[in-house]
Amino acid sequence: MAFRNAPLTRQEWRRLLAVCVAALLSGMCDSAGPAAPTGTVLMLAANPTTVTVDQTSELTVTGSGPFGNPLTPGTQLRLSTTLGRLSAELLTADRQGRATATLTPAGQTGTATVTVVFEGGRSPESASVQVTIIALLRPPVFTKDFAPATITAGALTTLTFRVDNTANATSTTGLSFTDTLPATVVVAPVPNAATNCMGGGTLTAVAGGGAVSYAGGTVVANCTVSVDVTSAALGIHLNTTGDLTSSAGTSPPAISRLTVLPAP
Repeated sequence: MAFRNAPLTRQEWRRLLAVCVAALLSGMCDSAGPAAPTGTVLMLAANPTTVTVDQTSELTVTGSGPFGNPLTPGTQLRLSTTLGRLSAELLTADRQGRATATLTPAGQTGTATVTVVFEGGRSPESASVQVTIIALLRPPVFTKDFAPATITAGALTTLTFRVDNTANATSTTGLSFTDTLPATVVVAPVPNAATNCMGGGTLTAVAGGGAVSYAGGTVVANCTVSVDVTSAALGIHLNTTGDLTSSAGTSPPAISRLTVLPAP
């Protein structure tokens, strides 16, 4: 039996000799290369077991022999995965009988099943662990504007809320926000409320009311919510929404200004 890696201590040699002598006598010892008895149970752990596409999961292989002994130092192990990329596929057990590697998502999402076996197929023993790879979600960019941004008293302007989800590879659902308008700005007599967000959602804008709310929509890349508003009060009106909440997290409030000038 040939051993690789760093030299063993005298105590480790004695323990190894005792284990292999006992295993050979009972017909449980492999004859090729550094090997664990065929009754060895492999164990594979992942930390963490759920990662986003920009994270990694640390894989640790250990083993327990028929006499409770760890993997023999130098034992070679073969890793494989159904998804993502491994930092190494051929591993060697260290002096503590452990071997480690890293799983990188490599831009893929789904469930990666990582499996470890003894190199060369000298033992039927194997172990596996699953790592869930999820998309990296960033809260959408939430903005708003008045068009036109300057009106005369009593004229109409269209208030448009914009949701930019292009930073995410997947759709963002559950869009929800409320915009309490400045006290001197109200929803127009004919609101013309509209949205092109997927699923429609629920858009509430009551004529003469002081608030606009939206809930339940989905955005793939970009979408908008719009409503006509008006004001008879001269001056600059600062309008700040509440947060935009969604399946991707919370986006900060959107801010815009409306300037109202005297009518001719």
